Amino acid sequence: MKKIGKIGKLNNAVVKKLRKLYGLDEIDSPNKQCELLGIFPGCINKFKGFAHRHSRHWYRGKPEVLITKNQTMLLCESCHRKIDDNLDLKEQVFLRFRGKEIV
Repeated sequence: MKKIGKIGKLNNAVVKKLRKLYGLDEIDSPNKQCELLGIFPGCINKFKGFAHRHSRHWYRGKPEVLITKNQTMLLCESCHRKIDDNLDLKEQVFLRFRGKEIV
């Protein structure tokens, strides 16, 4: 089994804090809906992961900014891929659902 490195440990800590921020636990996580439900065709409705306003390297050195609802959304895999593949769309989605960026 491969040992978890420094970045892996940081990512695990961030996910743990995000799960707490959004009130997610192992029991109700599968029942959480995608925040973009009904917005894009192909939405599979079930929360799969956290989408971030910026790419991960943008948050390097400022994990406290990453662990906010202003910078993250709960999305299904399909919607997450859609906004990650189109930066203009990602910006529009975050502006609509999270408002102006707070850093």
